[in-house]
Amino acid sequence: MDTDILPDSTVSVFDGEAGGWIKELSHNDPMEGISSTGEMVRELGSVHEFLVRLELDLARASEKLLNLNILMTHVAAMESDFESFLEKDETHVDSTEKALQFDLLSGIFDSEVRELDDFIATLQREILNAREIIMPSYKHLDEALFGMEEKLHDSEESLNQLQDQVSEMRTQSAKCRRILSSLSAKENDDDKLHTSETSGFLDMNAKIQMQTSEQQRHILRMLEKSLARELDLEKSFTETKLTEEELKLRLHDSVQQVLSMEEQTTVLLQKFFEADNVAEVLMGTSKELMGLLQLSKLSLNCAIQREGVLKSNLQDSSKVFNVKKGEIMNLREKSDKEERRAKSAEARCKLLEDAVKKLNEELSLVRKNENSVTEKVDSLEKKLQEADIQLEEQVAVIDASEEKQNMMYSEISDMEHLIEDMRSKVSEAESRADSAEEKWIILSESNAELGEELNDLRGRLECLEASMHQEEKTKGEIARDINLRTKVMTDLVMKLAIEREHVQNQISSLMKENIFSAEKFQAVSIHPSVKIGKEALFSKRGGADVSSEKEAKEGKEFFASNKLGFEGQDVSEAEAESDPADLKSKLDSARTIDAGRLSFKFIVVAILVSLIAIIATCFLK
Repeated sequence: MDTDILPDSTVSVFDGEAGGWIKELSHNDPMEGISSTGEMVRELGSVHEFLVRLELDLARASEKLLNLNILMTHVAAMESDFESFLEKDETHVDSTEKALQFDLLSGIFDSEVRELDDFIATLQREILNAREIIMPSYKHLDEALFGMEEKLHDSEESLNQLQDQVSEMRTQSAKCRRILSSLSAKENDDDKLHTSETSGFLDMNAKIQMQTSEQQRHILRMLEKSLARELDLEKSFTETKLTEEELKLRLHDSVQQVLSMEEQTTVLLQKFFEADNVAEVLMGTSKELMGLLQLSKLSLNCAIQREGVLKSNLQDSSKVFNVKKGEIMNLREKSDKEERRAKSAEARCKLLEDAVKKLNEELSLVRKNENSVTEKVDSLEKKLQEADIQLEEQVAVIDASEEKQNMMYSEISDMEHLIEDMRSKVSEAESRADSAEEKWIILSESNAELGEELNDLRGRLECLEASMHQEEKTKGEIARDINLRTKVMTDLVMKLAIEREHVQNQISSLMKENIFSAEKFQAVSIHPSVKIGKEALFSKRGGADVSSEKEAKEGKEFFASNKLGFEGQDVSEAEAESDPADLKSKLDSARTIDAGRLSFKFIVVAILVSLIAIIATCFLK
């Protein structure tokens, strides 16, 4: 119920979230003390929540750091392979693919390292803010905040260790960037070399008129090698199909995982709504219990008021009883006096009767002596008359005393009846007071039970609110994770579209050059007499096409287009000798190569690279 608030009191507060007692806060004003303790408990609760969140963030950062260490080992292995390729000066398709993979993985690694570094910096700032909250305002609470200080110190040490490891990773990512920059510089040098080689190729096209048939066979051998490479590409395409199927299976598994996560979220939402309904029901029951408690308080106040009225009536009746008791005592004394008077009057009457008898006897004697005692008779008659008068007076007095005595007895009986009525009323008042006390005890017990039930309901409501907050946090985390994954997928789709356009441009340029070379050598094989003029014409057209493509495309496309023309120059003359019929059949087969298949192959390669990046990001998460 109500509690008395004393001035200059010491308040002991238990903070369940902070994990201890906050003792002895002296305040001159009790209301200010209560408000300040409430603010302090809220601030300490927020600090405790920050410590719990900080522990979770540290665990997440350490897990992410382990994943980054694994990724760093992969990047280091690819770096060593890539450096070996650079030292050998190999310009194979595998080296370009590995360079692209190394570029993507190093970029992902660099972005993740930067994100982790920013996250650690924000955690350090939050620790400084929490220490600024704790230190200046609550220096007198050493016992309660000693554990918090230790936790902050431990978290700072772990953050410093994480920052050292992140700095090492940043040095590794800087090394990867340096390697990539050196690669780009080397590619620029290769572009310059290839431009000089293209000019040499134009000169060679001008000198083809002077070459022999053996040199033409060398060029046809180059086409055979290109066909062999295309077969190798088909094999690699089948392998990529298998890997694509595996990746599709993995993607299907990931989609099933996402669906299971969605089902879990729906289940959690159902539980959340059920908890909300239960909370509303409990709020209704608590309101009903509060109404019953107020009714019990009103009935208790009415019973207390009735008890006060009965007590006042009891006091008044006891006062009236005392007054009537005094009056009864006075009436008894008066009745005793009247009884004494009556007894004395009766005694006098008896004496008078005796005297009358004596007088009658004397009268008889006197009558006998009439003559002698006539005078005496007259005197005696006079005395007799006087005695009769006195007797009548005494009889009247006795009658009056009897009437008074009867009146006194009637008054005494009336007073006894009044006393009995007052006693019955007093007993009824006492019984009502006892019943009111019993009702008050029952109401106090029911009030205590209702208070306990209210405390239980409040605890349940707090638990439900905590579970609701946790569900909201999990929903927010799931939504953020889904948003991040959708962003990553959209970025990868955009990158795939860009790579596809790039590969299609490369394929179109390769097809143009392939058609150009096939027409040129077909014309040479069909019309050997007019070989010189047509070759000169084709050389002019080839120079014009190369100059236009040089202006339109990048250095990598020159590298890919010129590679087919210069890989077969080291072939021996024995390998170059073949029949013109074989040459024509090979040219026809080269002419029937499907450009869509080549573009699809390059698209599959780009998809493989992007899927490797996706797997790396999923592995990190």
